[in-house]
Amino acid sequence: MFSRCLALTLLPILALAQDEPGPKITEPILVDGGTIGGGEESPMGGVTSWKGIPYAAPPVGPLRWKSPQPVPPWPGLMNCTDFGPACPQPPSALALPPDVQNKSESCLRINVWSPAKRVTDALPVFVWIHGSCGGFARGASSEPIYEGEFLAKRKIVVVSFNYRLGVLGWLAHPALSKESADGVSGNYGLLDQIAALEWVKRNIAKFGGDPGQVTVAGQSGGAACVAALMVCPKAKGLFHRAILQGAGPRWIRRKLREARGELESGEDQGEFLLSRLKCVSDKALEGFRSRSLEELFDAARTAEGPFGEGEQWGPVIDGVLIPDDPWKLWRNGQQADVPIICGGNANDGSTFGVPKGVVDVWQYRDWVKREFPGDAGAICKAFAPNLRDDVPATVAELYSDALSVEPARFAARAHAERRRKAYLYLFSRVSPGAEKRRIGAYHGAETPYTFGNMVGPVGHDMVDHTLAKKLCDAWANFVKTGDPNVEGSVEWPACVDQMDGWLEIGDDLRVLREVRKERLDALAEAREKEEAPKK
Repeated sequence: MFSRCLALTLLPILALAQDEPGPKITEPILVDGGTIGGGEESPMGGVTSWKGIPYAAPPVGPLRWKSPQPVPPWPGLMNCTDFGPACPQPPSALALPPDVQNKSESCLRINVWSPAKRVTDALPVFVWIHGSCGGFARGASSEPIYEGEFLAKRKIVVVSFNYRLGVLGWLAHPALSKESADGVSGNYGLLDQIAALEWVKRNIAKFGGDPGQVTVAGQSGGAACVAALMVCPKAKGLFHRAILQGAGPRWIRRKLREARGELESGEDQGEFLLSRLKCVSDKALEGFRSRSLEELFDAARTAEGPFGEGEQWGPVIDGVLIPDDPWKLWRNGQQADVPIICGGNANDGSTFGVPKGVVDVWQYRDWVKREFPGDAGAICKAFAPNLRDDVPATVAELYSDALSVEPARFAARAHAERRRKAYLYLFSRVSPGAEKRRIGAYHGAETPYTFGNMVGPVGHDMVDHTLAKKLCDAWANFVKTGDPNVEGSVEWPACVDQMDGWLEIGDDLRVLREVRKERLDALAEAREKEEAPKK
């Protein structure tokens, strides 16, 4: 009788034990390389963050310009309370905030924000690839606008990381290609991004994330890298949705061994750099790897933005990691079959200035002939300054569409033509601070809204905070389901073949069927003619 009563008494306890959803996330947490601690709960509660976790070996000394290597084991417990250093980068007129001035080649660190309580929560994961002022040479995951707490509160795990930039991330050279097992060089930054995604696949479940529900997202150079990852065989299966903000498949044009018009090959660009450093002997690489960062940056002459003087460092089409022109692979339907969000900003070119020597209408037309040899006449007609004073504004309009809006439409159409889900947006909200500075919806203006972090030099008001909540809800729902639509908001239609469904993100949200059609058509046709086989 006593045994029966005891069994009845224990039944509820046993039932609770069986319903226990899984072990809690407790420190120390075992990840690649060792155990970590130091997780900090957000000030408002509900989200825990770990920052500066190594995801690959420091690419220093003999590992400069080599594929990322496994993390060497560390002894004891590593407290991951602070962001890791940013990749070294030359000074910028668009200076990084003071709290991300810490820079080192030992930069391959990853950050995690998780609202999960148990390892079995299996929450969807958002992986962010930071941008770079209109290129691939600057930036850091520790910039305040990328703080992941606000997004993570929507029951997703947020991940960001640093990767190699500029000459450290994108240098190609015949000697580097020769020592590589694949016979290519130049895409070390992209290889770092793949290593970070592989780290997520192996480790994110320990933070309550689901490695089978990963969204990769980026802005500017980060978005161009997402477009490349979409056609990269080595990245296959590492993500299941993608977001491209302010860039697309048309950004990557330099080939490893073949010049393209005035654009020299990646290996030629590297040889010019080594010659400036007088590294031309049989032991050139050994000497090159030992050069100081100051010497490298002096020789690299890294340009700032699309019109800056100097070298544009970025990914190269190497035939292996990036098998062909990304835009061609997208056009042919060879990109990953995953839902995408892509878009651009209404005034994306407003902060880049004008090309050197382009002052009057005639100089503008000569510049267009060089930049758009496929059909310069059509571009000059679609983007036509009438007076000398109109030239800067016309250049800004042209680059807004050429850098982000047309590439976004191209990506969405390429996806939709194969009945893949694609959501297209145009960001046009001008905050009070941006209006005061007369820069409109500038390059990167949307990022504080998609993270929910209204920080930085451009002031915001309550309209911006309300809009940020709506965008965070949409981005988070896309991460969870592959569909950005949320109950109670404007319905955002997916693109259908050549029928564009744009969501305009202005003072509020509204749907547009066409955006700048004649201008975007002229740009698309010029690019197609430029790449058409010569007869």
